[in-house]
Amino acid sequence: MREIIIASRLERTLSKGEILELYLNSIYLGRGAWGIELASRNYFGKPAAAPDAAGGRHAGGSAQGADLLRP
Repeated sequence: MREIIIASRLERTLSKGEILELYLNSIYLGRGAWGIELASRNYFGKPAAAPDAAGGRHAGGSAQGADLLRP
């Protein structure tokens, strides 16, 4: 029940993009990287603002098995 209340409040105050940004900046993506920016630099040597299709696919899969995937 608590999660429903929190989710409802988040949806009223933040856009979906802002919620996604908060999530992507707080999840573990392997190699000691917490958040998409650090993961992008660790895996690809470039900031998250310069993505390509392959990097996006890798980052999406990394959240599910962060320590199992090694590019």
